[in-house]
Amino acid sequence: MITLFGATGYTGRQIAHVLDQQGLEFRLAGRSESRLSELSASLQRKPPFLVANAGYAQSIPALFRDTRTLINCVGPFTDLGEKILGQAAVNGVHYLDTTNELGFIYRVQSYQRLAAQSGAAIIPACAFEVALADCAACAGVDPTGRSLDEIHVLYVLNGQQSSPGTQRSALRSLATSWVVYRDGTWKGQAPGSATRPFQHGGGKYPSFAIPSSESVTIPAHLPVQSIYTWMAVTPLQAFFAPAVIPYFSRFLRSIAGPWLQAWINRRPRLEQPLTASPFQIFVYRMKDGEMQPPIIITGIDPYALTARIIGEAARVLESPAFDQKGVLPPSAILGGAEFFAKARDWGVSIQGLGG
Repeated sequence: MITLFGATGYTGRQIAHVLDQQGLEFRLAGRSESRLSELSASLQRKPPFLVANAGYAQSIPALFRDTRTLINCVGPFTDLGEKILGQAAVNGVHYLDTTNELGFIYRVQSYQRLAAQSGAAIIPACAFEVALADCAACAGVDPTGRSLDEIHVLYVLNGQQSSPGTQRSALRSLATSWVVYRDGTWKGQAPGSATRPFQHGGGKYPSFAIPSSESVTIPAHLPVQSIYTWMAVTPLQAFFAPAVIPYFSRFLRSIAGPWLQAWINRRPRLEQPLTASPFQIFVYRMKDGEMQPPIIITGIDPYALTARIIGEAARVLESPAFDQKGVLPPSAILGGAEFFAKARDWGVSIQGLGG
């Protein structure tokens, strides 16, 4: 049995439909009984549901009864995720989530021993962001096993719209994710404090540094000294980013942070699908001081793709043959090249694995 927590949110609803299409046994969970009932009625399998609220500790244990896998879509994960993930590790329940809040993912590493003892597989950051780049890095691994100097991950999102949940997570990540992976260790650094231009073919991509969880997931399975993650923006945005983003991140650590979160929470619930935009993810590898040709991932509609990735991960975890445990990167259960062979059916393509 799979429990989908946060099922009535924008991403949760899409995951529910994917689980329904896959024929997996699952139940819905969330705060609103009426919305859960409405969602269940819209699904072919009419799954059961239970009411639970991450803000009320007494409602959390029910999430882990009679379930093998819990999918968590309730954020911001920096504030709400650890109490759910911690209970999964204690109860030996497999755990998936959709976040890219680097500060939270960094803390998740501390649950390795507990999860290994209980038999839980803990796979955070198993969504469009992070999972694709992590699997690409796995697919493009050096067969000699030599350590890489650097990996750079560049996101080119072409104006993709974001859900309120994504906006809340982004704000919390900017306020709390002040760490980078450099020279084989963790160091403190404010988000957005660096810029870099990338060029591929005829395209030029000014970018600024973003906190992204590849900094945790990739070193978990590849020997690499430094991880850099970037967001492509306009030249003007790249020019001002180092002067604005670090100070805005500090601003979010003040009372302004909760105020902005409350403002987003007051916005109307997102009922209509967001406009699906194409995206590219470039994964650059530096080896022996030379930058290798990039691995390039292309696709469309990040939210629908996140639902597909979570659905595939849940299918693996529910398999009777699955026996991994501990805190794992997405590629540990999704795979590398074999994952992208499946993802072709979802409109995802990958180039450059021979480099």
